[in-house]
Amino acid sequence: MKCPKCNSDMRRGKLLGDRYAIKWMNEEDKLFLGLWATRSVKVGSGMGFGRPRANGYRCERCGIIVIDERQAY
Repeated sequence: MKCPKCNSDMRRGKLLGDRYAIKWMNEEDKLFLGLWATRSVKVGSGMGFGRPRANGYRCERCGIIVIDERQAY
């Protein structure tokens, strides 16, 4: 995959979480009571006893990460 910013080749990998689901929040949304991401989208899979993760590609040149929010491996 080519980087959308600099057109360099991107390396395939995965975005890993620790204890809780990885979530996406739009820039204008705020945390509820400063703690909970109620207006968010879960990214990837593996919630519960598994480690949260999502497939992705990373550009080593400019640091852009592109992920597929529905898939995990």
